[in-house]
Amino acid sequence: MSFVFLPKVLGVLIQVGGLCYTTNGFALFLAPTVADRMFPAILVPAFVGEASLCLWLLVRGVNVDRWKQASGQSARDAAATVQA
Repeated sequence: MSFVFLPKVLGVLIQVGGLCYTTNGFALFLAPTVADRMFPAILVPAFVGEASLCLWLLVRGVNVDRWKQASGQSARDAAATVQA
């Protein structure tokens, strides 16, 4: 059973931010002068992703009942796997 705690858009934005950080890291390693010029453009998508996640958690938070239900479900699945 799959539980969704965050919107998929937030996941995509966080992935884009991670890709931006990875790109910046490679650029710093391969061409530091180019990385200095790229950094402001790379920072914007990462900031949007991280800020949207922070705002989502501040405004909506996590549904505690669904979280407990999911953790209980995963514990039962793990116990069933061990017993099998």
